[in-house]
Amino acid sequence: MREIADALGYIGSNDYRFAGQPVCALNPNHAEHLAKGGYDKAQLKQSLFELAKRPVREFRRASYFEHRQSELGEDLPDDRLIPLTERPEDLLIIVAGGSGAGWHNLCIPSFGNTRAVTVAVA
Repeated sequence: MREIADALGYIGSNDYRFAGQPVCALNPNHAEHLAKGGYDKAQLKQSLFELAKRPVREFRRASYFEHRQSELGEDLPDDRLIPLTERPEDLLIIVAGGSGAGWHNLCIPSFGNTRAVTVAVA
């Protein structure tokens, strides 16, 4: 789970800047493993939401924080955690690929200030 959150939540992601809707495409093997471990989609989103938070110090170190200061405040402590999205529901989880692909997953950042348009496929 930590590896997926780290892939979703890299410091240069526009999702931190604009609170977008990144996509995590899980391989069927990994999705099945998580389901057997008791994770439903809501629990997975909540876990990834928490694990993808990054401390302010990482943004400052990467000179990637100035744009958020007016929104978050000038005097944020270095250990304040910044979420990747506004809420767990903004993380989009899909299952894609074939079982022969092993445990490979794909994390797709959004441009940030856009919202996904999704349609359920029966």
